[in-house]
Amino acid sequence: MSEILKQYRAMAATGGAFRGLTVLQHADTIKLLVDKHKVTTLLDYGSGAGDAYDKPHQLHKRLGIPWPTLYDPAFQKLRNVPTRMHHGVICSDVLEHVREEDVRKLVAALFAFAERFVFASVCCRLASKTFPDGTNLHITIKPYDWWFALFEEMEPKDRTVDWVLVETP
Repeated sequence: MSEILKQYRAMAATGGAFRGLTVLQHADTIKLLVDKHKVTTLLDYGSGAGDAYDKPHQLHKRLGIPWPTLYDPAFQKLRNVPTRMHHGVICSDVLEHVREEDVRKLVAALFAFAERFVFASVCCRLASKTFPDGTNLHITIKPYDWWFALFEEMEPKDRTVDWVLVETP
């Protein structure tokens, strides 16, 4: 396990960090993708604690889908790596939290688990929060064009997967 993941797990264990609510700001865009692709199975890859799906938010109901599969290695109850494809995969406010040498593997996983679409958001600036040692939580800061080119490169060549990448303000 990487040192970064250990730090994320320690912060998540306190209960105040990584609630998974930033996805809510993208709900309208995700809803369009869900409707366009007639999605009934969704994977939230890097869901944080998954609070976006609990009351009062209940994002899954807003999207018109059953409870999604939640995956986040920082949380004990969500550490099981998905084993099957889903109609849609979303990954909000995660990419910039991953070491640069691991980013390609993460984007490949997003496409590997997606049958119909991938939605991802990325923040291209420093975070307002830091790890206890002072390291910024956004450990891979790249311009949006760099991320977009990576998604273009990693897009499956053997099947069609619609994808949307947005920059988080």
